[in-house]
Amino acid sequence: MTKLGVIVCVAAACSNAPVVANTQTCAFDLSGNVVTTATTPACASIAQTDAGAELVIDTTTATTGRVQATINLGATATAANLTSDNVVDWSAVILGFGDANCVLSAGSGATPHGAFNLELADVPDAGPPHGAITIQLSVEAPPKTSCGAGDTETVHVAF
Repeated sequence: MTKLGVIVCVAAACSNAPVVANTQTCAFDLSGNVVTTATTPACASIAQTDAGAELVIDTTTATTGRVQATINLGATATAANLTSDNVVDWSAVILGFGDANCVLSAGSGATPHGAFNLELADVPDAGPPHGAITIQLSVEAPPKTSCGAGDTETVHVAF
């Protein structure tokens, strides 16, 4: 019986460590011209590019439209607090906003730039990153389109 107990322990990895699910839930809160929330099962990932590691947020919901953001994290992705003041390359856009023709944009190449504050809490070797980002975007309203009275929208994403 002792040998069987050892075999079962080895097969189960004999660990008291809690099992952490390798999942992600994303909560979106928009405020400004439109105040809305949404939750998705996933939205953030880390991509390796020629420029280094990037945080990529990309999801679409009925209430937020398509939300996309790319933040250059440097050579490698590590837990860090970053802002638009200390990141050279970043962008964010929300499409299908308001009456579906409104565009919200921000980034190092946008005018005005907007701003972001990122708390990248965890970047596991496998699986999605975890953290939160708040982005201030400018409203771009095409002619004959109602995007609201204000010029900016703020989106907060917890992932």
